[in-house]
Amino acid sequence: MKEQLIVRQFLASEIKKAQKSNPRYSMRSFANKVGISPSALSQILAGKRKASSKLVNTICDRLKLDPEDRSQLLKNFFDRDLNLPDFSADSQDPAARHTLISAEAFSVIADWYHFAVLSLLKTDDFENNPSWIARRLGIDETMASDSLAKLKRLGLIQEDAHGKLTRTHQRIRTSDDLLDLSLQKNQLQTLILAKDAITNLPQHLRDFTTLTVATHPDQVIKAKALIRKFQDELDVLLFSATQKNRSIPLFY
Repeated sequence: MKEQLIVRQFLASEIKKAQKSNPRYSMRSFANKVGISPSALSQILAGKRKASSKLVNTICDRLKLDPEDRSQLLKNFFDRDLNLPDFSADSQDPAARHTLISAEAFSVIADWYHFAVLSLLKTDDFENNPSWIARRLGIDETMASDSLAKLKRLGLIQEDAHGKLTRTHQRIRTSDDLLDLSLQKNQLQTLILAKDAITNLPQHLRDFTTLTVATHPDQVIKAKALIRKFQDELDVLLFSATQKNRSIPLFY
């Protein structure tokens, strides 16, 4: 299974890093560090024993992994349990492919309007004109010009000899639980957009719901996996709609 292979590769990598700094570092020492028996560790590394999501969560705690690394390890268990579709760049479904953008690249285009420009490229009436983009998004023309320049520099859009712009990747996403100030900036901007929508959009054009529930912290990771599944399915739905009729309003 994919999640077991990833766990084995991760554990082997961690052991190798420890032994690189200390050649006498043993498997027993690492097993004690992550809170499992040496025999169990040996069986997991050999593929003779499966690591449960609970065990992997414990290992993450003992190794004090950052949120991004923890998410990358655990999400594969929840993808399996929830039967999530394959939204990776290698997916056979062209409508479902995502390209993972690095934290460094995301920091360059963290402002919300960069992603809005990428979405505008899908509309039939798109114009490669900062003035048109600025009017459509309600931003300054300088911001629109800056966005086009940055998206080109990152290779997310390309311009042909006739001045037509196209996206090089149909979908991009960041790593889940990326602990980064740029992502926090983007999320705060999105909250402002949501607040404006609640105030200015009619009810039939928006949906804002909340859920208040008491739960165990372990369930939060599963809940986030479900939310990610819904987001991916919604993205595919909206994307397929733009293929049929690209003269559409921008949807945040």
